[in-house]
Amino acid sequence: MIEYHQPGAQRILELPVYRCTEEQHYREQEAKFEMAARWVKESLRALNKDLDTAEDLQVFRTDWFKREGCPWDFNQIVGWIRLYTWTGNIAAYLFFVRERISKNMSRKRFVWERAKFLEMRVFEHESNAQILDNLKTKILSERNESTRLRRLYVDIGVLDVLNEHSRNYF
Repeated sequence: MIEYHQPGAQRILELPVYRCTEEQHYREQEAKFEMAARWVKESLRALNKDLDTAEDLQVFRTDWFKREGCPWDFNQIVGWIRLYTWTGNIAAYLFFVRERISKNMSRKRFVWERAKFLEMRVFEHESNAQILDNLKTKILSERNESTRLRRLYVDIGVLDVLNEHSRNYF
């Protein structure tokens, strides 16, 4: 097994890296459905038939999404940022799919990027909320500087939830 973190470090959590945002993914699926629906309507019109009612169209829509649709949060992941900690530091490594990133990736195999994604010093006087704010800022700035990550979506929603809880309860 390859050791990819500091000896004695503890894993905190993983942040998913997506090909696109959730809204963009569902807009793309909706556009694919519209193309399929238009093709079916034209084919039926050529046979002197039609999707009779809105109910027929809804049944077609439901069947199409069962066959062709896919949830964003599991199928559009193209990488992970693994955060870990050891005394006085938080660091992260990247794991990306091996192949070219495209809309249809049926077989994903994640490989480890050999360099650290980030390393951040943590001080005793900082509160949990400050540490999470700094970590979020650092992740977003590193993403913007990375040519590979710049066009992708890093889901830092978990950090927002943790930050909200740290402000309310600690």
